[in-house]
Amino acid sequence: MTTPIKTQCPHCHAIFNIKKTQLNQKTANVCCEHCQHSFLVNNNLIVTNDT
Repeated sequence: MTTPIKTQCPHCHAIFNIKKTQLNQKTANVCCEHCQHSFLVNNNLIVTNDT
């Protein structure tokens, strides 16, 4: 069983799946698909139960 790792936009709180390669990068940025806010992936991690 794996645990999905996600990140959450600090502006609009939308949640996104992230790639494992982004976890190793301190400066990995993403642009929110909902509000276009750019944020650091690793500063907004969420770990959820596998469903």
